[in-house]
Amino acid sequence: MPSIAPANRHFVHRSAATLPDEFWSAARRDPAHFNIILPIALDYRKSGDRLPGETPTWILFYNSSGLEFVSSLTSTKMGTTYPLFIASATLDPLSCYAPSQLTARVEHIAQVLLSVVPNAVKRIYSIFAPAAISHAFCPVWSRLTNVRTCTEPYYAAKLSVCTLSTLSKRSPTLNPGVELRFAAPADLDQVARLCYSFAAESAPFTLTHDQARREAAILIEKHQVWVHTVEKQVASIAAYTRNADGLATITKVYTSGNFRRKGCAERLQTNQGPSSLFGHGFNQIALFVGVANPARFVYGKVGFQGLDDRATSGFEYWTEIGFDRSVVELGHW
Repeated sequence: MPSIAPANRHFVHRSAATLPDEFWSAARRDPAHFNIILPIALDYRKSGDRLPGETPTWILFYNSSGLEFVSSLTSTKMGTTYPLFIASATLDPLSCYAPSQLTARVEHIAQVLLSVVPNAVKRIYSIFAPAAISHAFCPVWSRLTNVRTCTEPYYAAKLSVCTLSTLSKRSPTLNPGVELRFAAPADLDQVARLCYSFAAESAPFTLTHDQARREAAILIEKHQVWVHTVEKQVASIAAYTRNADGLATITKVYTSGNFRRKGCAERLQTNQGPSSLFGHGFNQIALFVGVANPARFVYGKVGFQGLDDRATSGFEYWTEIGFDRSVVELGHW
């Protein structure tokens, strides 16, 4: 059981170079749980913190046993701001915390954020964290700031992992005219169109056509997006953009409307996605999938765990909850 006493120490880091060993140890012990915070921190460290956007902020919260929670406020490679991310750094599952214990933790986290983050009320436009943390944090934050939460979560998802042992061994049939490969520069216009459409269905995090083109160009340049083409037309894309220490995270899967329900996403995942990543030094593939997203059954067939409606293990619930958009400055991710 976690210590009853709430986290009583915290340390603020504005540079990834100053993050202590216990942060890296906790993140690498459970890279799937840290699949957002860890790769972003590594990107900052590799670049010497020279990434576009605001100065990053990581806050580490400790209890009497050691590091307990990590929060981060960072920027994307396009310079837009990420939500507030919070991860648990202990071996204790969140289910071990009594509601009063978790409330005490997030109360402390919220007070520290308000004291050390410039313009925190505007900057923290949403929180994305394990569902228990998000749901505990939001009423505390609203009480302290008088900023209402949005009525519906922006995203309610399961965090699932595929390993080489769970990866489906079957390969869906490839029809004539179908090609599965990394996107090439010549695909920029078509990939940008699907990036734009993906964002259009992910309100409030929409993109302009120019922003979608820039995102597509970054994905192609970094070899982080696969395409499923049919007669040279890009029907489906899959991107993996957060990768660290043997773990890759699939961050975008989208199929054009006129190619849906034709097995494109499953072919792309089974023949190219995870199977390709396992051949390039990764031993786990993480994926967030919406709890009501029918594609979760496709991912389940590919080998991602815990996505069956009857599953009781093999996944974590994560939730993104937004704050009043008339008050905050909305970022994008």
